[in-house]
Amino acid sequence: MTTKPGEVYRVDLGAGGKVRMMLVVSREDSDPPRALSLCVPITSAYRESEYEVELPSRPFFRVKSYANVQGLQAIQHHEIQGPIGTISMANHSSVSGRLSGMLSTCRPKAENKPAMDRPDPALSGLNSLI
Repeated sequence: MTTKPGEVYRVDLGAGGKVRMMLVVSREDSDPPRALSLCVPITSAYRESEYEVELPSRPFFRVKSYANVQGLQAIQHHEIQGPIGTISMANHSSVSGRLSGMLSTCRPKAENKPAMDRPDPALSGLNSLI
């Protein structure tokens, strides 16, 4: 199985968890060393956090939905069901940009934009991986 960036899958998170929609943020790899994809959970609970990215309305989203980049997880391919849909590459780029900002180890000084929206030069190669 090969997942692609922007695909949405259902994932059973197991004990105490629930079946949740997850968005693939890792790059497509036809020959990965492990059968894993990096995914972020999709939620309808908006907490006005810089870690949430609003997603466009799609037929498989019953309500307004957000990608929670703080919930980044490696998901084994045998645990995923689907894909049930996709988001556009423009929306995926917004999620990837926020993810890159979250992983930044050096926080820029405050400007007009939140720090999460500015790319970190130290992570410039990260986008080729996600």
